[in-house]
Amino acid sequence: MSHSSDIKKHFICQTWQQKTLYILSTIYTDLLPLIAKVRYYELVMKKNQKRKILEFSVISGFLKGKKISAPDLGVTRPPLSRIRKSIFDFLNPYLVDAKYLDLFTGTGSYLFEAVSRGASSAVGVELEPELVKVINKQATELSISDKLKAVRANVFEYIKQPGNSGNKVDIIMIAPPQYKQMIDKTLLLLKEYECLNSNGIILAQHDSSETKKINWLNFKIEQQRKYGNTTFTVLSNPFDEKKAGNYSPA
Repeated sequence: MSHSSDIKKHFICQTWQQKTLYILSTIYTDLLPLIAKVRYYELVMKKNQKRKILEFSVISGFLKGKKISAPDLGVTRPPLSRIRKSIFDFLNPYLVDAKYLDLFTGTGSYLFEAVSRGASSAVGVELEPELVKVINKQATELSISDKLKAVRANVFEYIKQPGNSGNKVDIIMIAPPQYKQMIDKTLLLLKEYECLNSNGIILAQHDSSETKKINWLNFKIEQQRKYGNTTFTVLSNPFDEKKAGNYSPA
């Protein structure tokens, strides 16, 4: 029996509300296959849609000019080239043969720069699996996977792991999402688990407006280097008398 004859039959004995509901349900039933197809094609197109790629170049060292890329996940972006250049020009004297730890590594731009400028090892800790995969893939392609690696982990849990706590490094970069008080918590764990060598340094990247809000504990503030809205606070161990006075104001 056709839908039109069904509707006529129901019209004889039903109220206008019932008739309206019946007609609408009949139309909806007819449209279901079409709705399913539209939804399917939407999903296919979304899956195949080209994702934006973030690109940057290594600024100095034996990898100078090498292009590094990362998927744009909307959660992180590589720092501006001028900021990266300034902060790593400052770090140059400390990078040769240094053990470098990059917390909240994001696109890995600091990792590649550190290895290029002489770090003996560079480990980046990042929670996003796609970013970790891409960093390690490019490290292999550039034949530096023996020196550079990204680890998928929660930064706070990573610091606590037996294989990492007490395994001291020379330079620690902290560049977490802003305005979430993550630097405070990270410093507390770095101090508790003694991750920094006695003559090592920590660089904490943060919005300039946060400078006075962060609890630096008893780490010694050697200097604060401001680049517009971004500030790098340079810290050393409070008990390290050898390094006291080795830094000049930015």
